[in-house]
Amino acid sequence: MNFDRRQFLVLSAAALRVSAAPKPFEMSRVSFITDEASASPEDAIAFAHKYNLKWVELREVPGAKKAYTDLTDSELKAAARQLKEAGLRVAFFNSGGTKYALPGTELVRWSKMAPAEVEKQRASHAAQHAKRMEILQRSIAAAHAFDTKYIRVFSFGRVAEPEKLFPRVADELGGMGEIARKEGLLMLLENEPACNVGSCAEMAALIAKLPESTFGLNWDANNGQSMKEKPYPDGYSLLPKHRIKHVHMHGRTLLDPEKMLDWKTIFAALVKDGFRGAAGLETHYFDGTKIEKSHLCMQRLQEILSIRS
Repeated sequence: MNFDRRQFLVLSAAALRVSAAPKPFEMSRVSFITDEASASPEDAIAFAHKYNLKWVELREVPGAKKAYTDLTDSELKAAARQLKEAGLRVAFFNSGGTKYALPGTELVRWSKMAPAEVEKQRASHAAQHAKRMEILQRSIAAAHAFDTKYIRVFSFGRVAEPEKLFPRVADELGGMGEIARKEGLLMLLENEPACNVGSCAEMAALIAKLPESTFGLNWDANNGQSMKEKPYPDGYSLLPKHRIKHVHMHGRTLLDPEKMLDWKTIFAALVKDGFRGAAGLETHYFDGTKIEKSHLCMQRLQEILSIRS
């Protein structure tokens, strides 16, 4: 059959549209926080292999009650080598070093505590703030060891009027982000109700004060629910999509009817909006069943993504 030039151009354009179509979200882009799904690093690797996962997230060493930031350089290298040999990559490093109260601020939850306990926490938080650069450097060292470019941080302990504190929070985080940028890394801001950024609305407001060269977003789709925010589509619609680098899924959003989210639709929206990162399972069951629930969550994700895998 002979084709004229117009037919050729039409067919070529159609082929280009097909090739340019975004690839559906697949299990190969699912990660998990190792200390929530396993009792040891070896168990974490077995868990990943069971579900054909390629990515993990690191916070505490599974079963050790010890943060990766507390490991020596040689221990970090050994842990990184173990993951690499298992064919696993680190989606991002979960640093928890910015959940404390900024000096001179009053946390909302302190109003319900005894004065002596408040003073004890105030002193502890001040000590954490004094060590923030040391913790940042340890997080940077861990990120380099595990060959990941993202470090997760929070927006400090929540005060009564968070928005009024945003300029200071942005200044504090901005300085940390600049240090990370010079190391070739990007900080990711996560929304957390116990911190000054809990909802997507607050996340959008604060991230606007931080340069794209130093900060992106880790969107925790569940965390806004406790603040009466509908995560999707309401909360999601407020976020600058190009700055979302990672997503967290709480186990309850996959398993519990009252908190379940439509992840199939959320994944489709993320792909449509150009999201290229991973979505990580943060199981977050505190009744002694987190490992069991982690398996159930992965089975549920396999069901959700089965038509695309």
